[in-house]
Amino acid sequence: MNDLDDVLNDFYKQVASKVNLTAEQKAEVTGAGAKAYAEVLKDETPVSDLDYGTAKKIGAGKNGLHDHHLRDGITYKEGYTIDNAKTGDTDVGWNKDDDIALLGWVNDGVMKMSTKQMANLHFVQRAQQKAAGKIAEAMSSKLSEVLNNEHD
Repeated sequence: MNDLDDVLNDFYKQVASKVNLTAEQKAEVTGAGAKAYAEVLKDETPVSDLDYGTAKKIGAGKNGLHDHHLRDGITYKEGYTIDNAKTGDTDVGWNKDDDIALLGWVNDGVMKMSTKQMANLHFVQRAQQKAAGKIAEAMSSKLSEVLNNEHD
């Protein structure tokens, strides 16, 4: 199976060969796909048993506590890439360094993992697989809407 990025790029290339979208229109279409993916990713992202509302807050990086669940750090900005370039593409991910470090441990694993940690392995890849159809549907629907508004 193709990587999700490849599937989405193929989708966009097929559309771009038939329709010339502005960066703003492309942002609307990719933003709809990003929203669909972010929802599935949030559902698939594991949550610890820790209540961050009552947990003692000490600095991360000092064997301290993370200040929120990973699923609460998922972010995207319609029409912007991860490096904040306004291209019409929309990247979905985490924007805090401590989220990115924790993400690697949870998704890719560590030595001596518990049964729960083993079950959480590769949640990002599971989310990508589960979201592919929803992303395509959201982008197709938004594309139809954008094109219909163009002709009004």
